Amino acid sequence: PTLTDLENNTNEITNPSAALVGDTTLTNDPINLVQYVYIAVSGNNTIDHTGRKCYTVVPQGYIINPLPTVDIVGTNNVYQ
Repeated sequence: PTLTDLENNTNEITNPSAALVGDTTLTNDPINLVQYVYIAVSGNNTIDHTGRKCYTVVPQGYIINPLPTVDIVGTNNVYQ
């Protein structure tokens, strides 16, 4: 989920539908805020001195817009 996770080879996202990503400190920030998941793209041809495959970092940007706040049901407001 973070660049630090990618560099330390920790917190790998193995199930994208259950992944918890995003910066929780950004709650209540403006809509259309871009956040990133970092992807390591590697091949089998090169290995570094630690035995880890060499990789290129690909930041994948995404935008999550929160659901709108709606008044309590039963008020005089009409929604379509």
